[in-house]
Amino acid sequence: MTKKRVGKHRPRNRKFESLTKEQKAIVVLRTVERAMEENRQSGSGIEPTAVERNTAAKSALYFAWVADDATARRLVSVALQLDPDFDEAALYRAEILADTLEEARTWYRVAMDIIERRHSGNVLRAEKEVAYQRALAGLGRILWHDGETDAAFELLDRYFVLNPRDGWRIRDWYFHFLIADRRFDRLHDLLEAYPEPSAAFWSYSAALGAFLEFGDNLTSQFLAANAVSCNWPVAQALLGRTVLPTSQATIYKHGSSAEAKRYTRLGTEAWEQAPGALEFLRRIVDEGTSQSGWPGAKDLESRWGTVSMELVPVLCDDRLE
Repeated sequence: MTKKRVGKHRPRNRKFESLTKEQKAIVVLRTVERAMEENRQSGSGIEPTAVERNTAAKSALYFAWVADDATARRLVSVALQLDPDFDEAALYRAEILADTLEEARTWYRVAMDIIERRHSGNVLRAEKEVAYQRALAGLGRILWHDGETDAAFELLDRYFVLNPRDGWRIRDWYFHFLIADRRFDRLHDLLEAYPEPSAAFWSYSAALGAFLEFGDNLTSQFLAANAVSCNWPVAQALLGRTVLPTSQATIYKHGSSAEAKRYTRLGTEAWEQAPGALEFLRRIVDEGTSQSGWPGAKDLESRWGTVSMELVPVLCDDRLE
């Protein structure tokens, strides 16, 4: 005796399931567009509820992640037509699909306007939403690239006040903005707020910042040696002595080639534009190779004294002089 199914059961669409993710995205797009057009032409007066619109918009955005750019743009457009208050769709346009800085700036503004409208124009309440904080940081990044540095730093500083945990790791590229603009006081504060001496972003940013602020002295040498000992592939890639893997891992360990790939993608320009920085790093690497050997030379005591993880005070007051 077969058991009866209890409740509603939707039969599986095996033909749809056999499609690739990209093909599914196109099918979803055409289905939603056709349904919207039929609804407009029918004039039945029956409108989907807000929940139904939001659900359909989320489905469209989900498939945008696996579609080609042209299809993704249409899916995001459909998502915003279905739910004009869908801030994630506007953020997707800004973060993933924008071809120009101006386009990204526009869509970040759209996302922020959507969230503010949801809170009846109350910016203080809107700022509590993570999506708003993402838009704030993204807009700050765009303003910096557009040369509006003061406005950019104001927005980015506001982001860190609102999101002190920085789950999006905005600090990884903010380090380089501060270094490029020679804002060392803010760099000190950011390094102190997120102490990660074994991380490539922290250690190489501290080393480059110290070199630019103090020159080639004991402090900058100490920090550069620490950086090289923490992630050897970064130094080799910056000096053009190795080619890192082309694949970009989303999860990586400190000291790995994957971490080096991510750092060099964001940090190479800062090193190249700092006069004498690469020559300084090359000397540190070569001297370390001849004296104690790289990679992974953790024992820096013979030349720089006891290694302390409290590197920020060293950077701030130059007390090694």
